[in-house]
Amino acid sequence: MVIKMKDIKLVIFDIDGTLLDAGKDRIEDSAVEAIHQLKTNGVMVGVATGRSMDFIKAHVKEVLDCDYYVTINGHCTLDRHKEVIIQHPIETSSVTRLLRLSETLNIPMGLKTAHQMVVLNDYQGFYDHYSQGFDVRHLLLDNTVEKDYYLKDTPALGIFLIANVAKMDPYRNDFPEFKFIGAGSHGMDVFRSDINKTKGIEEVLNLVGLTWDNVMVVGDGDNDIEMMKKAALAIAMGNGTAACKAVSDYVTGDVDAGGIAQALKHFELI
Repeated sequence: MVIKMKDIKLVIFDIDGTLLDAGKDRIEDSAVEAIHQLKTNGVMVGVATGRSMDFIKAHVKEVLDCDYYVTINGHCTLDRHKEVIIQHPIETSSVTRLLRLSETLNIPMGLKTAHQMVVLNDYQGFYDHYSQGFDVRHLLLDNTVEKDYYLKDTPALGIFLIANVAKMDPYRNDFPEFKFIGAGSHGMDVFRSDINKTKGIEEVLNLVGLTWDNVMVVGDGDNDIEMMKKAALAIAMGNGTAACKAVSDYVTGDVDAGGIAQALKHFELI
């Protein structure tokens, strides 16, 4: 398939490692300017992330003015006004089973909702590992006594465990409805096995009347590969994983070295 740049109507960016360098909370100026020019040129902009909305850095939301936010690995999609338009809850029975296991193994556990994290087991232990030096206590609701938040009005859209991959490996087969993804050395995301970033993007495409032929995806990690394979154009950051680069159409510069602007200029989108 021959890609014409005029056919690209939506560019989807991963956040961590793509828009934001590790440990930083501000997007590089050249990337901000490039994305603003992209929008001026009539191209829609979205992000796809494993984070819930309130855990996306404020700077990212303020400066990008995204048209769509595909959050929690596709489980929750929000519009430019940060209003939820589509969500895919996890079955409460599955949450309860994993909660019981986390209690048995003394693993701190939190639930991702559309806008915050609800901690069900070992609040302080969860906070100590999840905060990564930032004060996020106001975003972590303590439900460690009642343990019933997900049984009421606000569904669980993702789960986070303070545990390394090795500790959970013996129990993966007990939860075929979940996929377990390592997040750092002591964390693990748990998502529905049938939902991912690609699913969330496809729902956006259906809403706006576009197809994957109209999409460019920019990512850096293995969890970006599926959406990169679907897109008409797949861009890997220079700091990306080898697997991510292998499926890309173009490898741009690093996140902290003008990589975003370089890619958009290379394909003459700006």
